[in-house]
This record gives sequence, C-alpha cells and structure tokens, in this order.
Amino acid sequence: MEFTLSAPKELAERHMSETDIGKYRTEFMRDRDRILYSTAFRRLSGKTQVFLSGVDDHKRTRLTHTLEVSQIARTISKALKLDEDLTEAIALGHDIGHTPFGHAGERVLHEIMTLNKVHLIENCPFNNDGNDIEAIEALQGFKHNLNSLETTLSMEYYRDNEKGLNLTNFTLFGIKLHSNLEYKNKNGLDLKSLRYFSKWNSHCKFKESVNEAWSFEAFVVKEADEIAQRHHDIEDAIRGDIITKSEVVKIINEKFGEYFTDSERGMLVNLEKKSNERFISSISKIIVNLLVTRLVDNSCENLEIFKKTNNIKSNEDFAALMVQKNHNEVEKIISYGSIDGECKFKDSLKEFEDILSEIIISSYEVQKADAKGRYIIIKLFQAFFNNPQQLPNHCVVEFLLLVKKYKDDSLIRKEIEDYGMGHIRKIFKDYVTKMNDEKLLLEQVCMMRVICNYIGGMTDNYAIKMYKELY
Repeated sequence: MEFTLSAPKELAERHMSETDIGKYRTEFMRDRDRILYSTAFRRLSGKTQVFLSGVDDHKRTRLTHTLEVSQIARTISKALKLDEDLTEAIALGHDIGHTPFGHAGERVLHEIMTLNKVHLIENCPFNNDGNDIEAIEALQGFKHNLNSLETTLSMEYYRDNEKGLNLTNFTLFGIKLHSNLEYKNKNGLDLKSLRYFSKWNSHCKFKESVNEAWSFEAFVVKEADEIAQRHHDIEDAIRGDIITKSEVVKIINEKFGEYFTDSERGMLVNLEKKSNERFISSISKIIVNLLVTRLVDNSCENLEIFKKTNNIKSNEDFAALMVQKNHNEVEKIISYGSIDGECKFKDSLKEFEDILSEIIISSYEVQKADAKGRYIIIKLFQAFFNNPQQLPNHCVVEFLLLVKKYKDDSLIRKEIEDYGMGHIRKIFKDYVTKMNDEKLLLEQVCMMRVICNYIGGMTDNYAIKMYKELY
C-alpha cells in the first residue's frame, strides 16, 4: 500500500496515560467523539458567528459554522489522502472556546484582561500602579483559539474526577493553529500579551522535541475555516439585505473571473435573476468548489514535491522528519499556490475577504449587535467583580484552586462531599473579603481570570438572561 503524509499515530501523545480504551476506535476517533459529546460543543449552538444568534433561524451560529468547516475539511483531507478522523476532531474543536457575541465578545474580553492605564472595569487590579507586573502578566489575555485549548484541557470532564478531555497533541495543536496566535498591536494596547495560555504549550508538542505536533490535517482545517466563512458570510449578508446579489456577482467576477470554467461563467451570467434562496445555493456551490478545487490541486503537487525534496519513501521516513521540523517550515504546503512561488490567486482571495469584511462588519446590523454584546459583557464583568458571591459554584471552586487555597481538585471535592457546598462558599466569602480589604492584587487578578472564563463560555442568550437578572 502506498504510504501517505497523514499524521503518524505513533507520534500521538496524551498528557494523561489511558488504559481503559476500546478496540474499535483510533486515537483520533476518540478525540473527535470527546469533543462532540462535550457540553462546550453543545453551547456553540447558542453563540454568534457574525450575526446575533437567535434573531434569524437561517443565519449561522458558531455550531453550524463548525459543522460546515468539518465537512469542507474532510473533503480536502480525503482528496489529499490524509487522516479524516484527525481532521474532523480538529475542525469540531477549533471554536469550542469561542465567546458569546462572536469576535466582538472575544476582543472585549481580551481588552478587559490586559493591562491598560484606563480600564473598562472600575477598581480592577489591571490599572493599579502597585501591580506585581510579572505575576499579573502571567494571568492576562484572551484569544478564542487559545481558550479552546483551555476549555478542552481544564474545563471539561471526559470521565469521573479527571479534568480535561485528554486530547492528543495533534488535535490540540490543530485547534491552537487555526487562528493567529497573537493580536495585532492596535490603539496603543499591548495586544500580544497572552501568557496565561502558555501553560498548555507542552501539550501541543511531540514527545521529547521542541517542535509542536504539526500535521497537514491541521493546515487543512485552517484553510477550511476560511472557506466556510467566505461562503456563509455572503449567504447571511444577502438574507440580511446587507449586500445585493448583483454586488456579489460583480465582486466574484472581478476577483476570480479568470479562474472559472466555462460552465461556471455561464452559471454566473443569469444568477442574479434567481430568487434569493436559489441564488444563495448556486453562489455557495461556485465559491466552495472553486476554493476547494484550487486548494486540493495545488496542495497535491506541493505534497509530492515535499516527498521528493526530503527523500520521504515511507511512513517511517515521514514520522522521523516531522519531529525535526517546525510547523512554520511546512504550513505553506497546503496552499492555493506553489510552495515557493507568488500566488496571484491568494492575493485575489485576500482582496475578496477584505471587501466582504468591510461591507458586512461595518453594516448597521452587525455593528449594533457587536455594540450590544460588548456592553453586556462589560456590565456582567463589572457585576461579578464587584460582588463575586453572584458567581456559581463551579467558579467558586475554580477560584479557590487558582489561588491555591486547595492543593488540587480532589481535596476540594472531598471537602464538598463531607461538609457541603455551603461550607466551601463560606470559605470563598471570607477569602474574598480579605482579598478586597487587604487589596491582594494578584488574587484579584485570579478573580478576573475566573470571571473571564465564565463569561467566555456563555451563550448569547444566557449572557443576555444573566444581564437582565443582575441589572
């Protein structure tokens, strides 16, 4: 059988060893299933993609986007003879740590969790000149792809009394990679400070190697995420009367006209005369087919060149090479162009993305929803920070562990079993009183981290409901 460049299963590692595994599923199938069955995955159905969830049943939520990414990524992986189960696991988990209210929610949580002279949260420790900067920097920042790691590694349970889903290094790295690993510096804020999530870096690496557990499957999901966004943003924008059918056809012809087949050009000619639903169906087919076909054809060529250049003749050769290479050296292989050459198609795609983003993101509907989400998150954060007693039990436990009031999860669980949750909440109340009276800044930052994690996991409707209850 011809070898492939799929992720070698012998390089898959979990940070906790497992013995009670069944015989019918591979490591990557188990990763996929654990993500699929998690509570965080189910909550994606109530989280905004671009347009506020719950307003229109036909517009994408974070869950429907995730499912579309998974399907597109599997198609690409199958064509490239990669591991479809690993691809699906990464795709299903890539947004599992996303916030309510889409990227507006993500940005405001990062702003709240970053050192600023003028801060959004009154009396918070991030604007105190007496800070232990080094210690506090280790707790700051928020980014959804990195929070997806946090979610799978510490906020979910896949079996009794063990925190985390215990996913493989390949899946974790793919989840981490799908979006940029830092923010662009903007408005004078230090938007690169995401040190809080660095504690999980070792889980994303090959065993006994400084390199991360990269895979071509991870690069496929990253591209599939972009493809899914392009076509469904157009669909949702047309349904919301943000962009017209003629505008869409004009933009697509200008940017991709030279790449279409004769039959696709023929489809575009009379397309705008169709009803909205027929137009949406046809235009999505054209866009996805163009991008997937171009990506697969060029990536196939690039993979063959990669084999020859590195003298890879077996799965063993590939596995040995993987641990020696940094992911930056290989991620351009899954591409719309050749490995080393310029890519006019990718330039056109970037211009296409920028035009759509400008039209959609600046629209009244999206701007209104973003402003609403931002306001609600700020108000929730302020309420919880002013009175932490309003936090639920799991946040109380998380805080006491974070400030090391208890050494580990099993000890606090035993105390809850023996004395009840009321006893633990009394300890929490006393600790918070001391924290505020003595202005224990590091502990206050730990409180902000717990609040950030709580709000970051909410659905849109839950956040709105909680806001109405608190105000």
